[in-house]
Amino acid sequence: YLFKGPISLILKLRMNKYIIYILPLSIFFEALRNIFRFVYIRSENYKALSLSAVIRSSSISTFQLFFGFVIAMKKLGLIFGHIIGQMFELLWLVFKYFKKGWADFLKNISFSRMLYNAKKYKNFPIYSSWNVLLNKLSLNLPVLLLVTFYPKELVGLYSLSIRVLNTPFNILGNSI
Repeated sequence: YLFKGPISLILKLRMNKYIIYILPLSIFFEALRNIFRFVYIRSENYKALSLSAVIRSSSISTFQLFFGFVIAMKKLGLIFGHIIGQMFELLWLVFKYFKKGWADFLKNISFSRMLYNAKKYKNFPIYSSWNVLLNKLSLNLPVLLLVTFYPKELVGLYSLSIRVLNTPFNILGNSI
């Protein structure tokens, strides 16, 4: 990877320099999740969206606790727990979507239609990706900055407290 060194240096990834290779997998799962979220929003299937949020948060928490306490993978357990939680939500969304049947899905796919829609909506990912990037950065930047000034344990407790305090707002925000 082109930016493996600078990203590892900024994030202080001394524990395992190869952990940066998991980042594209997490980004890929997040992109697929957003695609399915847009599909469910378009079809006004809000019940499935709220259930997927419950599956995501419960599976992430469960696997992070499992990896942290049972297997004693403290640092890596957080990362693997997050990715496995993403996979569980994505698998549920895919299963729910394709439950209608593969035939209906496959007969509506055409390369010319995909090319037409890609040209028609080419500006959407350009503007949407910046919005998502800045939103995620604004949420996670304090933790990334604090780790340079304070011990990792203290920053971890800060991050956990922010996560716990934001849970009611996230539940409320996802239900709207």
